[in-house]
Amino acid sequence: MDNKKKMKPKPKSTWSEIKEFINSKNIGEIITRKELMNKFNNPPQYTIDSYRILLTSSMIGVLESVGNGKYKLLRKIPENTTTTDLQKLLLEGNSWKDWFIPLEDRINYIKKISKQSIRENK
Repeated sequence: MDNKKKMKPKPKSTWSEIKEFINSKNIGEIITRKELMNKFNNPPQYTIDSYRILLTSSMIGVLESVGNGKYKLLRKIPENTTTTDLQKLLLEGNSWKDWFIPLEDRINYIKKISKQSIRENK
């Protein structure tokens, strides 16, 4: 007989749920703010808006604002990306010389720092 207690799975974070939701959409698809707000029951509105604003940032480039409360999905969020990774990208890339870094290079940077975060946490 197994004496180990069965542990409950850790609940998903709001960020994980938003990432899953966005990555379930097709590139070029329109996502509305209302759709995001209705998708998640418990998190405060400002949490979802904070992530939405971060992903819409020109340095991150996952979502593009295409109208009032409407966002076009430009690319998927790399699987292991954390909000800390995105904030690092935003802060470290926020110098004048970096404004012209191609979007693909910024996404590759996110992937790189995501892998570093995983190694650091092991």
